[in-house]
Amino acid sequence: MTPGDDALVRSFLKGDSDSFETLFKRHEQGLFAFILGLGGRWFEAEDVAQTTWQQVIRYLPDYKAKGRFRSWLFRIAHRTWLNHVGSAWERRHTMIGAAGDEDFAALPIDLATIRNEQTPRDSSIASEERLLLYEALDNLPNFLRRCALLRLSGEMTYAEIAEEMECSVATAHRRVKEAEVRIWKLIGERDESK
Repeated sequence: MTPGDDALVRSFLKGDSDSFETLFKRHEQGLFAFILGLGGRWFEAEDVAQTTWQQVIRYLPDYKAKGRFRSWLFRIAHRTWLNHVGSAWERRHTMIGAAGDEDFAALPIDLATIRNEQTPRDSSIASEERLLLYEALDNLPNFLRRCALLRLSGEMTYAEIAEEMECSVATAHRRVKEAEVRIWKLIGERDESK
């Protein structure tokens, strides 16, 4: 049986470096996809992810083990990203669309995943769908984009999203649903214009 995040944190704090490696491997991909989805290019997301993990190590002794490590981790990542992009003007102008297709190619998120379709997709269709998704995400207000990314990239529950965003579970649920509706509307409009 694989130990939970809190058990790994306790083990790491007692000197077991392998425990941190396990935590890192467990959350690395989802965290990176979340950061990349917030905006910017691949290399910027790598910098923010690295800084996030450094902050995690620094503040891990202050972590209150309540089964909420992932929410805590993603909250640190979001704050690190905000520090990285700086001012509100920079946050608004750091667009997902500014990144090239190669920056999104490795992300696990595509419309087939969202639709829960299990059929294999041609890589060019998957790439086009990923771009449609990210264009739609780019048109969302930052707080809705963040909710959608936490749900998709972070695979978080509504309770975890609520904790990370410091709101009620009902608010987190409403925001995720609003983001989904807006995404599908924007994707539908984009498909119709072709």
